[in-house]
Amino acid sequence: MSKSSPVRHSARRRRRYIFRELNQPQTKVYLVYYYNTQNVILMTDGPFADEPDAYEKMREFLLKGYCAWMVTYND
Repeated sequence: MSKSSPVRHSARRRRRYIFRELNQPQTKVYLVYYYNTQNVILMTDGPFADEPDAYEKMREFLLKGYCAWMVTYND
């Protein structure tokens, strides 16, 4: 492992989602990322306030055959 690994890990912990419509910038949110297989572009869905909602949306994309994953912000 390189010496820069701990720096990269700590940088990921500082990810923040910037709210445009809500007044609570420290609220934990979930985004679902997926690849659109027709255009091969990265797409997002959300933000979701509840993890089960985001998980269900991610699962829908996976069942359709898309590559999908969930990311937590403001954790």
